[in-house]
Amino acid sequence: MKHWQTYIRSSYELVVEAEGKTAIYLTDDVENYLVRLVAKWFDKQDIPPDTPVAILMMTAMQVGTSKNIRYTQLKDVGDICLFYDSFKIKQRRWPTINYYKDMGTTAYGMAHVYSNDNLYEQLEGNFTLCSKILSNISNH
Repeated sequence: MKHWQTYIRSSYELVVEAEGKTAIYLTDDVENYLVRLVAKWFDKQDIPPDTPVAILMMTAMQVGTSKNIRYTQLKDVGDICLFYDSFKIKQRRWPTINYYKDMGTTAYGMAHVYSNDNLYEQLEGNFTLCSKILSNISNH
């Protein structure tokens, strides 16, 4: 990825500014995750993906026996749901307003189970706060 340091610096500034505007202050680990997530999205052309989230979740759960691959795909589903929920993409197409929040928290929770990484448990518990911060960035 070109310009990674520039993306990180810019993402950090955006996230910290949004935390200040929303008066939501995340733990360092969750803040760092959001910064890296925003930086990763800077030059992505395929966001949002065309595949429905439910299919992505089902595919992640059927990925053989490798916990590493499964948790990585579940983390990606959580990230996509966070993106959709924050930036209000495809909201009218799903049955409830909480669809992406519910799918995202489930994906992060399952990523925690398969990885034993407490970061995903924190993301599961702070999904709504993270979404509010990213939503503030999108309104920037």
